Amino acid sequence: MEHAGKGIALSVDELRALRRLIEKMGERAVVAELNVSRQALGRTLAGLPVRRGTLALVRAGLAAPNIRAKLEDKRPTRPARRST
Repeated sequence: MEHAGKGIALSVDELRALRRLIEKMGERAVVAELNVSRQALGRTLAGLPVRRGTLALVRAGLAAPNIRAKLEDKRPTRPARRST
Protein backbone atom coordinates (compact mmCIF):
# COMPACT_ATOMS: atom_id res chain seq x y z
CA MET A 1 0.00 0.00 0.00
CA GLU A 2 1.93 2.91 -1.24
CA HIS A 3 0.87 6.12 0.54
CA ALA A 4 -2.62 4.82 1.23
CA GLY A 5 -3.67 7.97 3.07
CA LYS A 6 -2.47 10.44 0.46
CA GLY A 7 -2.25 13.17 3.12
CA ILE A 8 -5.99 13.42 3.80
CA ALA A 9 -6.88 14.61 7.30
CA LEU A 10 -9.73 16.37 9.10
CA SER A 11 -9.85 20.13 9.48
CA VAL A 12 -9.21 21.72 12.87
CA ASP A 13 -12.94 22.38 13.39
CA GLU A 14 -13.80 18.79 12.53
CA LEU A 15 -11.16 17.52 14.96
CA ARG A 16 -12.62 19.70 17.73
CA ALA A 17 -16.10 18.35 17.03
CA LEU A 18 -14.82 14.77 17.05
CA ARG A 19 -13.04 15.30 20.38
CA ARG A 20 -16.19 16.82 21.91
CA LEU A 21 -18.20 13.88 20.65
CA ILE A 22 -15.80 11.42 22.28
CA GLU A 23 -15.97 13.37 25.54
CA LYS A 24 -19.76 13.19 25.48
CA MET A 25 -20.32 9.64 24.21
CA GLY A 26 -17.12 7.76 24.93
CA GLU A 27 -14.68 6.21 22.49
CA ARG A 28 -16.44 2.87 22.11
CA ALA A 29 -19.80 4.49 21.29
CA VAL A 30 -18.20 6.84 18.74
CA VAL A 31 -16.40 3.96 17.02
CA ALA A 32 -19.71 2.11 16.73
CA GLU A 33 -21.66 5.20 15.66
CA LEU A 34 -19.18 6.25 12.95
CA ASN A 35 -18.56 2.66 11.83
CA VAL A 36 -14.77 3.04 11.84
CA SER A 37 -12.09 1.00 13.56
CA ARG A 38 -10.47 2.14 16.78
CA GLN A 39 -7.15 2.43 14.95
CA ALA A 40 -8.68 4.61 12.23
CA LEU A 41 -10.26 6.83 14.88
CA GLY A 42 -6.89 7.15 16.61
CA ARG A 43 -5.15 8.13 13.38
CA THR A 44 -7.88 10.65 12.66
CA LEU A 45 -7.61 12.21 16.14
CA ALA A 46 -3.83 12.38 15.86
CA GLY A 47 -4.16 14.38 12.64
CA LEU A 48 -2.43 11.64 10.66
CA PRO A 49 -3.38 10.89 7.08
CA VAL A 50 -6.32 8.49 6.74
CA ARG A 51 -8.02 6.81 3.83
CA ARG A 52 -10.69 8.70 1.95
CA GLY A 53 -13.35 6.20 3.05
CA THR A 54 -12.51 6.72 6.71
CA LEU A 55 -12.61 10.46 6.25
CA ALA A 56 -15.97 10.21 4.48
CA LEU A 57 -17.44 8.07 7.29
CA VAL A 58 -16.23 10.45 9.99
CA ARG A 59 -17.45 13.55 8.15
CA ALA A 60 -20.82 11.97 7.39
CA GLY A 61 -21.15 10.93 11.01
CA LEU A 62 -20.33 14.41 12.30
CA ALA A 63 -22.91 15.88 9.90
CA ALA A 64 -25.65 13.38 10.87
CA PRO A 65 -28.61 15.00 12.65
CA ASN A 66 -28.48 12.70 15.69
CA ILE A 67 -24.75 13.40 16.22
CA ARG A 68 -25.22 17.14 15.66
CA ALA A 69 -27.87 17.12 18.37
CA LYS A 70 -25.49 15.39 20.78
CA LEU A 71 -22.75 17.91 20.00
CA GLU A 72 -25.05 20.89 20.55
CA ASP A 73 -26.45 19.50 23.82
CA LYS A 74 -24.52 21.07 26.69
CA ARG A 75 -25.28 18.26 29.15
CA PRO A 76 -22.94 15.28 29.33
CA THR A 77 -24.53 12.20 27.74
CA ARG A 78 -22.52 9.63 29.67
CA PRO A 79 -22.01 9.45 33.41
CA ALA A 80 -18.82 10.88 34.81
CA ARG A 81 -16.27 8.30 35.85
CA ARG A 82 -15.77 7.74 39.52
CA SER A 83 -12.40 6.77 40.88
CA THR A 84 -12.45 3.82 43.18
